[in-house]
Amino acid sequence: MLHGIGRLKDATATADAQTDLSTLIRRESLPNGRVQLTPLVDSYFGRVRTALLMSLASVFLLLAIACSNVAGLLLARTARRRQEWAVRRAVGGTDGAVVRLVMVDAAFVALTATLAGAIAAPRLVNAIRFLDPTGLVAGFPIPIDRRVIAVTITAGMVTLIVAGIGPCFHALRMAAADSISLDLRHRPSILRMRRWLIVGQVAVAVLLLASAGVMARSVSRIHRIDLGFDPERLLFVHGVEPSDTTRERHDAAIDRLIADVARLPGVENVAGVYRAPLQGPIGLDSRIVIEGDPLARESWNRHPPVNAEGVTPEYFSTMRIRLLVGRGFTAADGRDSPGVVVISESLARQLWPGQTAVGRRMLSGFSLRAPRDAAGRLQWETVVGIVADVRYREIEQTRFDVYVPVAQADAPVHDLVIRTSGDPSAVAASVRSVVRQLVPSSTPTTKTMTSMLAEATSVWRLTLIIIGTFAAFAVLLSATGLYGLLAYVVEERRRDIGIRIALGAAPGQIRWLVIANAGALVAVGLALGVPAFLLVGSAMRSLVFEVSPTDSFAVGGAVLLLASVGMVATYVPAWRASLVDPVETLRAE
Repeated sequence: MLHGIGRLKDATATADAQTDLSTLIRRESLPNGRVQLTPLVDSYFGRVRTALLMSLASVFLLLAIACSNVAGLLLARTARRRQEWAVRRAVGGTDGAVVRLVMVDAAFVALTATLAGAIAAPRLVNAIRFLDPTGLVAGFPIPIDRRVIAVTITAGMVTLIVAGIGPCFHALRMAAADSISLDLRHRPSILRMRRWLIVGQVAVAVLLLASAGVMARSVSRIHRIDLGFDPERLLFVHGVEPSDTTRERHDAAIDRLIADVARLPGVENVAGVYRAPLQGPIGLDSRIVIEGDPLARESWNRHPPVNAEGVTPEYFSTMRIRLLVGRGFTAADGRDSPGVVVISESLARQLWPGQTAVGRRMLSGFSLRAPRDAAGRLQWETVVGIVADVRYREIEQTRFDVYVPVAQADAPVHDLVIRTSGDPSAVAASVRSVVRQLVPSSTPTTKTMTSMLAEATSVWRLTLIIIGTFAAFAVLLSATGLYGLLAYVVEERRRDIGIRIALGAAPGQIRWLVIANAGALVAVGLALGVPAFLLVGSAMRSLVFEVSPTDSFAVGGAVLLLASVGMVATYVPAWRASLVDPVETLRAE
């Protein structure tokens, strides 16, 4: 299997190019060949794009919660000014004047928030650069330019309009009242609207919090994953291959390089490999044929493609890849020796289920030898060992692996892996110096395997950081909104509470009345938020790892946390309600 990169002509669709290329390949030389074209940006950044789109959706959801909180605040202020609205109408005030007064309040809140956001934006960008585990933010400029300012102003205007519509409507209704006395008919409608706003906030908070829970479980699973090798104290060196040389000279140079690097202080073991793990989706795929398959061209498509690796004899011990059955490679497995391969455990089960794979013969498709010798005999490669599965290209899945001694492999060593006795970064400079001395044409780069592992898992951690942050703000805003609503309800119902206490209600009963009111709102919000998450959870499918996108533990945790936060938010209003003095309240009335 061959990987390549090309550029399409303008206005050429990927599907059309794939159809044309497939037709060309089948007509020219590969009747059973297949082509899969994938946009390069999708191959490398597809998951990052999904994470950023989810982040954008989280921003809009958080903005919706903020708008509902502002609307609730304005509704409360509008209700407190109900007599003012009726007086203004009585002395000839117009609806436009009432609307302007309400919108001035909304504009003050929106303008203040917009200015605060514009001032905080550069600092937040720096914080994201610091927290971003992918390194993508650091690699691209994110200026606070006219586009960002335009979006900020637009968001402020949307907040102003959305948060001001409800209060304007209720202000006009109260201004149209027949009497300037306290008109209680409008209180229930205001309370209903504020209650529904709180319900919506809780539902959105469930959505964000459950999403954060799913990502947290994914990250936890990733950190416990069995890579098939030990990444600790392992240094990766890329770009060690000599240029403009024969294969024999290349292999000899690599042998000298491995010997010299092995003598460096702090180095325990060194090995060469065609392509080390965790370098992305592109590698060398190969087709295989096993002894007993029909000897026809179609046999090369009989089995799934495998990840092919040419390795030096020290590779398995250096990487600490577990040898399960048989042996690894030795110096005796040279170019002129009988062909041998080591295969992964999953491939052994796939090819010979329930049977012993060691001693079986196959054609790896990755050998220097032609499938047949000069006499026409098949040049089989014997399976001499089985090793544990290794996650080579994508950390989220394993492939079928075939290892060939590098002396017999069709591709030479490109990378080195070095096991050190201490911090691998401490020997990186010395290793690069040795490589440049022995292979002047090379441009070596070094990374610790733990840093490569961090890069491979960075998208999940970035998504968790972003969604988790928004979820925390959503919970905070929802709790604040619930607290504000209950405080408003207690203040508006002081007379009712005073009468209940005067008639013998205990403080505990009053507290329970407020808590039950809050609990009903939270319960309705949870009942709406959980189904909403179950509906949209499939959008996270490409981001989750070994966890269902609608994971029940994440949903249960979100429900439990929000219910707990809701109860905490009700404590102070409930406590204040139980302290109402009935005598003073009734005297004031």
